[in-house]
Amino acid sequence: MLAHHYTEADLRAQAIPYWQAAGQRALQRSAHLESISHFTQGLDLLTALPDTPQRAQQELTLRLALGTPLIATRGYAAPVVEQTYRRALELCQHVGETPQLFPAIAGLFVFYLGRGEMYTAQQLSARFRQLAQAAHDPVLAMEAHTGQGVVAYYLGDFVSALEHCEHGLALATSLPHRSRAVLYQDPQVACLIHAACALWLLGYPEQALMRTHEALAIAQQLSHPYNLVWTLDLIARFHQLCREEPRLAQERAETTMAVAAEHGFPLMRACGIMLRGWTIVAQGQCEEGLTQMLQGWVAWRTMGSGMWLSYWLGLLAEAYAYGGQREEALARLMEALAAVEDTGQRFYAAEIYRLKGELQLRYAAPDVQQAAACFW
Repeated sequence: MLAHHYTEADLRAQAIPYWQAAGQRALQRSAHLESISHFTQGLDLLTALPDTPQRAQQELTLRLALGTPLIATRGYAAPVVEQTYRRALELCQHVGETPQLFPAIAGLFVFYLGRGEMYTAQQLSARFRQLAQAAHDPVLAMEAHTGQGVVAYYLGDFVSALEHCEHGLALATSLPHRSRAVLYQDPQVACLIHAACALWLLGYPEQALMRTHEALAIAQQLSHPYNLVWTLDLIARFHQLCREEPRLAQERAETTMAVAAEHGFPLMRACGIMLRGWTIVAQGQCEEGLTQMLQGWVAWRTMGSGMWLSYWLGLLAEAYAYGGQREEALARLMEALAAVEDTGQRFYAAEIYRLKGELQLRYAAPDVQQAAACFW
């Protein structure tokens, strides 16, 4: 109300701090569309003020705050997310050294990770690791290890991913209080989930399952809907990797869909739909499951996301194979392998090759050695 009345009175400089405060309060309630509106109002008013260092600092603060609800409502890979954080980085360079440089770079890291451009994300994660070391700040160091662990996992470097996640967890437990997540996801939860997936793939199933329980317990305590839905989604994928309990993966996927729909997280809802479809296929209902997967796939691709591209293509290929559609399955597998090479997303590459080998053997490929090479 104060921001509105100051704006109506044409007292723009006085109105901007109140739009910012209103946006932050909305964000704390996970009212993301409301917070976007408030932050945008503040940014619009700034354009009429003189170009001063104070104005640049105000814009920087508003841009960084705006990035969080944009990710939740538009997805990691939305062009407006890149524009917001790239402008924030420009402002950091304009106003000089500032603590806000780290979240500006971290925001771009999240954008490129969301687009599936792993090598660019890796370069950015190394850059904010350097910033954390220079600042001698354990909170930033925790965030940096989290970022490097996540990107190492998706690049298929599971040993390095586990090392970074364990470093991040050690720092998180040593801090006297829980820090606000710069990378938007809670760093302790992110480390636990990605450590769980790495441990499973490295052959430590009991430790992996324990990590997922810890992650879910923390996410439920945070009272932060996006962290919860993101955690549920990754735990559902963990159970998909295990392949022993498709029903449990289905339950997690359905909860992901429900929480995402309630709070307006379309990207997470699309992921939940795709994974729920796969679990239905795995339980023998191929046609219904594949229909759901394709529905989620269209919604996911519409948002421009490229993260997990090779993974989703691999699951689609498997669904087509279950349904006896060999040509469609092989076509999706070839797309998945191309995505592995183009983006560096190697975390699911071994499974994609296994699926390709199984298909070639199942349909009596003329070159059995070629099929066997996929398993090797």
